[in-house]
This record gives sequence, structure tokens and C-alpha cells, in this order.
Amino acid sequence: MTRSTRIISAVTIGLIVALIAMAMVSVYTMVYAFMGAVSGGESIFDVDLAVDPVTGDWTFTFRDRPKNQGLLGITVGIRLRLLTTRDETISEGTNSTHVLPGKTGELTVVLKILKEDVDRYRIETAGGAMDIEIQIRTLMDLVGMSLSMRVRGEVKT
Repeated sequence: MTRSTRIISAVTIGLIVALIAMAMVSVYTMVYAFMGAVSGGESIFDVDLAVDPVTGDWTFTFRDRPKNQGLLGITVGIRLRLLTTRDETISEGTNSTHVLPGKTGELTVVLKILKEDVDRYRIETAGGAMDIEIQIRTLMDLVGMSLSMRVRGEVKT
């Protein structure tokens, strides 16, 4: 083997080892970050419903405190959509935050529903659904995972 071939081989092996180490750290971070982001006990979010006494508009406030128990910083994003029983979008909102390793972040998503929409879609009696999408990314947003779900139910005021 020539000297240049040995140097190229050593550099290639070094890059492969570094890539494997970065992949392992990223997977570790993703697993523990995901567990921390959705480990709110019985529910992922704290949810508040406020009804404006003057206008009758509804305001849903969703709060989450994702914990990053991984080794790298993470970006946590949440997208929420409130839907009618016919899957028409009533309101939607998104938010994201960057959480450093060992820290806890804060996410708040506010969804407003006008009184006219509450009456038109009969939300109080007909119910509806909510689409929830949670995204977690790490390693300069090169590695990520997401969870999407639809929850059906009715509003208890």
C-alpha cells in the first residue's frame, strides 16, 4: 500500500466511526426526547377553555413542557387542528421551541373559535375531532421523528 492509500483509508475509517457515533447519539437523543415530550402523565397537554362573556368566542389554550433528556439539543413542534364531525377545519395553530440537553421547554398553542362557528358547527352538542402532530428534530434538524393522531370527542363546557 502506498502512503496516500493508507492516509485515505485512515480518514475514511475515521469518518465512518464518527458517522456511527453521531447516529447513536442522535437515536439516543430522539428516544429520550420523545419520552420527555409526551410524558405528561395522563395527558400530553394542559388544556384550558375560556369563553368570552361578551362575544361568546371560545379560546382553547394548549400547554406542554417538553423535557430533553438526551445528549443533543432538540426542536419540538406541535400542530393542532380542530375539526367538525365532517372533517372541516374550524381552527388550527402551530408552535415550536428549541430545548437544550437536560432542560425543559415551554410550548403554547392557542386556538380561537368564533361564536358564529360554535353555533354553525354545533360544537357543544355534535362534538368533533382534533388532529395532533408532534415533531421532534435533532442534530441540526437532520434527524427527526413525528407522531400524528386524531382524537374524536365532544366538548364539556
